[in-house]
Amino acid sequence: MSRASHSLLAVLFSLVFASCATSPNPRPTALGLRATEGGPFDPKNGFYVGANLGSVTLTGDFDGDSALTDGSDVIVIPDTDAGGGASLEFGYRGDRTSVGGVFTGSEHDGSVLGVSGFDVELGSFTIDTRIFFRPQERLQPFVLVGGGLVTATIEDGSSNGTETGDGELLGLLLDVGGGTQYFINEHLAVNAQGVLRLMTFGYAEGVDADGSIDDDLNAVSFAVMVGMALTF
Repeated sequence: MSRASHSLLAVLFSLVFASCATSPNPRPTALGLRATEGGPFDPKNGFYVGANLGSVTLTGDFDGDSALTDGSDVIVIPDTDAGGGASLEFGYRGDRTSVGGVFTGSEHDGSVLGVSGFDVELGSFTIDTRIFFRPQERLQPFVLVGGGLVTATIEDGSSNGTETGDGELLGLLLDVGGGTQYFINEHLAVNAQGVLRLMTFGYAEGVDADGSIDDDLNAVSFAVMVGMALTF
């Protein structure tokens, strides 16, 4: 497990303990968590933080057959495997909707013409809106839509013939998806979601050159994640 995954697990446990401390008139359960008394369920509205872990794919032009060139500088676009991903989010939750900022990162093994070592680090920041169904129930399905910026770092993916270094890509993304959120109490929820991300990279930087990409480089990513969110 990577250092980032260990950090995300620490955040998840912190959310559980914070929820136990913020729930009014708590009643212990067999799991050591806290539950609200009987009656209509009314989840907390307010600012929230969350953390998620899961699996992320990266396809599209990341197929091992593409490359960017500018004079003597070349950036190869590797074929990538599915990799581990993590996200941190913050925002505001209302009765039926939430709006938040999401930092997401994933790591992918990459290869070109069967040669490994061209690994890709994918990072993004998006503003996502969720629409919740059954907002007065503990189990709340939702859909989401958002967009933002995305970066890709290709390890040793750039060369000018004598020098080799990382290739950097910058672009825009649109994400759509859905999932479900289950409230353990009015503050703490666990969630599972799947998100489709459509990316267009329009800027590249190699060891010698940088600038706009004439023909945009397109990629598709699908993330399946589980996590927790704490509303204050």
